[in-house]
Amino acid sequence: MTVTSVLDAEQELAASAAPDARRIVIAGPGAGKSEVVGERCRRLIEEDLYPEEILVISFSNVAVDVVRRRTKDVIDEGRGVDCATIDSLAGRVRSELEDGEPRSAGYDDAVARAAKLLEAAEEPVFPDVRHVIVDEVQDVVGVRAEFVLALLDRAFEDGVGFTLLGDPMQSLYDFQLDADEGMSSEAFLAAVRERYDAETVELRGEYRSRSSEARAVALARSDLSQLGSSDQLLRLRDLAADLAPLGELDEDAAEDLAAWGGTTALLCDTNARAGLVAAQMSGLGLPVELAAAAADPTLDPWIANLLAGRESGSISFDDFIRTAASSGLDDAEGKWRTLVKVARSHRELELRDLSARLRSRRLPPELLRQPQSKVVASTVHRAKGQEFDNVVLVDPESWFVEDKASAAAARRLFVAMSRARSRLTRGRGISTKFWKKDQREGVWLRTSFRGRGALGVILEPHHARHLGPTAYDLSSVARVAVTWTRADDIITVDSEELPSWVAEVDGLDVVRTGEDFGRLVRRLSYGDRLPNLTGGRVEGTETLVGDPAPTGPGRHGLWVGVRVGGPVSFEWE
Repeated sequence: MTVTSVLDAEQELAASAAPDARRIVIAGPGAGKSEVVGERCRRLIEEDLYPEEILVISFSNVAVDVVRRRTKDVIDEGRGVDCATIDSLAGRVRSELEDGEPRSAGYDDAVARAAKLLEAAEEPVFPDVRHVIVDEVQDVVGVRAEFVLALLDRAFEDGVGFTLLGDPMQSLYDFQLDADEGMSSEAFLAAVRERYDAETVELRGEYRSRSSEARAVALARSDLSQLGSSDQLLRLRDLAADLAPLGELDEDAAEDLAAWGGTTALLCDTNARAGLVAAQMSGLGLPVELAAAAADPTLDPWIANLLAGRESGSISFDDFIRTAASSGLDDAEGKWRTLVKVARSHRELELRDLSARLRSRRLPPELLRQPQSKVVASTVHRAKGQEFDNVVLVDPESWFVEDKASAAAARRLFVAMSRARSRLTRGRGISTKFWKKDQREGVWLRTSFRGRGALGVILEPHHARHLGPTAYDLSSVARVAVTWTRADDIITVDSEELPSWVAEVDGLDVVRTGEDFGRLVRRLSYGDRLPNLTGGRVEGTETLVGDPAPTGPGRHGLWVGVRVGGPVSFEWE
């Protein structure tokens, strides 16, 4: 059954334009942007576009889910609208245009390389695409802005239509650009208007808020957009100060949070504060998960739980549906279609082909891991594009001590406060004194009193994925603190020897630190000194992929892994 809704006048204008129309849709928090994305796709298909002729560039799973639901009754079985991220599209471009296998590159370098390849291409790379939808366009900056412009200029046939949706008030990434790093989101939209004479439509409705506190932030947007950055920040800080306080983030707060219905986000300015609040509340018995970084997408554990233990290297549709039903997996047919498409299988799903394709890191949003706790601790950046029933601003009065850029601070606070559907409050008591971001590795380190030497780190799950498949079941490991022991050094392909540690729970090895973590610790150490590690907690499970083992666990190239993260202390020997 298709999800239907009544669109307001501005939403209808954005959703019903002709396939070759070129529009920029400005949509504030709760204005129904995701609904417009889904309805736009549905209307385009009704205008005789095939689903594969529509390309949705999405920054969130929400948009993908909405597109799937709203187009279900107007597409044939096994087909769907093409949804991709900018980085995965850049990978497609490089696969198509680069001679030989695409050379390994960092995320930004890979996107920049794809843009240059497009500019030099003689023929469109995606000649069948007739309409392009770009979601969260305010986050298209730097090399990604240049890549999307190159897409619109060279990747499609002349006359392709597009719909670009976003909100300049929620732009957070412009302020991370250096002067020589390229195009801001404002410059990107100005270039689109100039080159394509794109019409602008603004969605003025507000349909998310269920409380006066949440509604006050959304309704203030119109006035805020007319103010300078300093006045914006003053107004938003006044709104935050007027919020009912949750108080100290202690045992009483943990009990309150546990009693709240729906999802809750503990929003912070830095990942250091997010890691500390997650550890503190978890230690008080409240399951809290640290939000994942956008650059570290991971696979949902249901994939390995369902498929890793099979004796056979393939699975039929009927067998998949039966297995999915017995495990309680929802939308089994939709997930089957996604897996088959990824693996490029035909009659049956070939598991080693699936694993090989997933190792390319072009992960469909439908397969990405979702938080396994109803409470997450997150930076504002990591919470962009999401909404929660409840939002707690953690120590918001401390967010601006070192932040001299009023525009960046105002946008961050606006985004944080506009994530809430119902309850919006503020808590206190998480100090990040002595925590500093290591600019070289991008991790947060706890420094000594005089700033010399590192005493700890906010461990990210990608630091500890080196264990590989295990002969024992990790899917039921509880959310508990781990114990670390030194493991054998990792020997890299360049014969580099790097220290490694294994985390245990109840005598079982659950994760092992990898090369990135080993290099970080080696750089922070003095001579041959290495630290003992304490801290870190199990946050849940995920599907991991790698080279297939000859036999036993991991023989299909996928297995269940445990996620460990949070603040870890260094006790130097």
